[in-house]
Formats: sequence, structure tokens, C-alpha cells
Amino acid sequence: MTGNGKGSRLCRVLAAACGALLTASLATAFEPLPRARPESVGVDAVALAAAVSELGRAEGARSAVIVYRGRVVAEERWIGPETALDDVRSVTKSVTSTLVALAIDHGFIGSIDDRMVDYLPPALVPADPAKDAITLRHLLTMTSGLEWNESTELYTWAVDPDPARFILERPLATTPGTRFNYSTAASHLLSVVLREATGLDPLDLADAYLFAPLGITDRAWLRDGQGRPFGSFGLQLRTEDLAKLGLLFLDRGRWDSQVVVPSWWVSEAVFPQITGFQEYGPLTNAGYGYLWWSADAGEHRVFIAWGWGGQFAFCVPDLDLVVATTARYNVPEDTANRQERAILEAIVTRLLPVFPVPARPPMRASRRAIPVPSTALRVSRTTSERSHLP
Repeated sequence: MTGNGKGSRLCRVLAAACGALLTASLATAFEPLPRARPESVGVDAVALAAAVSELGRAEGARSAVIVYRGRVVAEERWIGPETALDDVRSVTKSVTSTLVALAIDHGFIGSIDDRMVDYLPPALVPADPAKDAITLRHLLTMTSGLEWNESTELYTWAVDPDPARFILERPLATTPGTRFNYSTAASHLLSVVLREATGLDPLDLADAYLFAPLGITDRAWLRDGQGRPFGSFGLQLRTEDLAKLGLLFLDRGRWDSQVVVPSWWVSEAVFPQITGFQEYGPLTNAGYGYLWWSADAGEHRVFIAWGWGGQFAFCVPDLDLVVATTARYNVPEDTANRQERAILEAIVTRLLPVFPVPARPPMRASRRAIPVPSTALRVSRTTSERSHLP
């Protein structure tokens, strides 16, 4: 990068720091979503209560907030206090992805096709020049090519003194952009990129440009051995604030008439850049976007911010519906699988049929707004096919 480029970035970083301090002061208290009685929005209250009760019986379920047409119509907390912060696990990845969008929108990052190495501190730039080909797009779509086994290396990586260096020193197993391999380690590199590009801690960036507009003030974020927020897990939110993330994307990045996230990013982030996944519980035709999942859920096309064990922001555009759930997360993989399948089954087969398809199509995305492209990279059957995270 040229000297002029660095100087220009420094100016943007200084502006960001000032803007962050100003913007972060906008939200000083938790701002609840509006509420509505189910019957006032055309929903059978008895049927809804029965469906929510069924959801609560799913293994590991902790809480749920259900938002229909922008209003909370049902909420339950089965484990812990109502105001509890829950670790949303890999939903963190979807938030990190959104922060990349905001960094692009504010001019700190050129595009997701920029090289990763151009946004790394000098001490972390890999010695292998072949890794120069890794782009931000590759990190967002789990196609970096860096050697990684999610099932066996995750905990060793997470407790390493420098997890970013740990993954950057791994050899390239495949050419970047050619193979999907779910990597919590590689997606953490986006936290490093964001810090270097903006000059802001990613949590401060989130507070200023994402959480403040949404009225999210109660949050925490686990950090690595170098003090960086993990870009791939460890964010803690209220369930209602998890629902806000889904609602923001359901409304194509708008919040109270304000554009928080560019609509083009929302469309691309939930678009299946990677296809060919096997069925998972009631979900079929699944795809992976920019750290977001999409799938068919019965008659509905949905997109999901998905965390280990059943942390979901489950978004159904043609119903104008968001179902946010939290669940036990310190569980082994077989338990996490059972929990996820049980919660998804309750959402898809019990909750979704309760909500009528609006007579007038909602302003938000239709079912076909998330098609599966024939040009998308198809996942290898030998790679990880679901979200595995600590």
C-alpha cells in the first residue's frame, strides 16, 4: 500500500474514532421492541402459545423472542433471568460480517475482494506469498484455503496466546476460493482486519455503528490472548437484541427509517455463495453467504444467524417474522446437534404454521429474493457441513 494510501487511511481512522465517541452516546439505555397482542396482528393466540410451549420443551432451550411484523408477539425465558446475556456463539460471525459491511460503507475497507494481507499488522503478515491471494471474501465465505480441522483443533486454537498467528501460520491446504471448509479460526482474522482498517476495537465499532442505532447497550465479547474480540464466537446479547439483528436484516438494513447497513450488503450476505449442503433437520437446500446461512424451511425461504447448540436469529421474509432463540451452549457436539434439530423442528413445524402469509406482500424480501445460484461454489461432501464452534 502506498504512503498516500496509509495517510488517507489514518485520516479515516481518526475520523472514525471521533465519530465512534459521538455515535456511541446515542444509545444509553436498552430500547425494547414494540409489543402487540397476537390477536391484534391476526395471529391465533392459543395456537401461538401452544407452539411456544412446544419450543420450550426442546432439549436445551433457554429463551425465545418472536417478532411478527416488527412487534414482539411472544417471549419466554425458560432458564435464567429475563435480562440475562447469553453467549450466542457463531451468531458472532454474522455480527462480524456486518461490521465488515460497515467498514466498507464508511470507507475504511475498499471491498471484500481486497487482500487480507493489506489489512494485517506487519507482524502478522504471513511469510508465504501464496497467502497474499486470500481475500476478505474468502474469510467471509469459509474458503480461505488455510489448513484447518474444526472438529479437532478448535480448543487448542482458542486458548493459544495468539490465535490469529496460530491460523495464519497454517499452510494452505487448497487454493483460496476453491473449497469450503468451516473455520472458526479463519473467520476470527476479520476481527484483526477490522481493528487494523478502522483503528477501533471491533466492540467499539459495533457499539458506535451497529448497536447504538438498535438500542443495544447490554453486551459483552470474549477476547483472545492478545486482547482482541474473537471475530467468530463469544459475543453475549439479550435474546431481544438477538432478535433485533434479525429484524434489521429482514428490513434490508433499515432501522426506524435509518439506513444502518447498506441494502446491497444484506442481499449479498444472506445470498447462498456456497451450496450443496446436506439436509439438516427440517432445513433443505441450504447455502452459506457471508457468515450467514440460508435454507428452505418447508414452504419458506429463510436466512439464519446460527450459533452452536441452538442460538438462532431465524428470519422468514415472506412471513415478516423473526424467531430468536438461545440454548445451552457448553455442550458436546452430539448434544448440540440434538438441541439444534429439536429447536429447528419446533420452529419450522409448529411455529411457522401459526403465522398467516400477509395478504399484501411485506416490504421485506420475498421467498425468491434468496435464490440458489447455479454459479455458486458447491461444498465438498468431505468438508464441515454445519456450524461447529466452541
